[in-house]
Amino acid sequence: MQIFNKIFLSALLAGVVAGLVLAGLQHITVVPMILEAETYETSGADEGNTAHEEKEAWAPEDGTERTFF
Repeated sequence: MQIFNKIFLSALLAGVVAGLVLAGLQHITVVPMILEAETYETSGADEGNTAHEEKEAWAPEDGTERTFF
């Protein structure tokens, strides 16, 4: 049973470390692309159909809410 605990804790620690590394890597590489794409989305909405007024869609606020969602 003691050897199982060592294996389980090693696997758990490896999983947590790998998850943190990949989450950081994703935040560094993916978030800038998403933010740039949002600038294209908002600029395209201004040039769209002016006769049809659309209700603005919900978007997370900058900061913690954007990071969480």
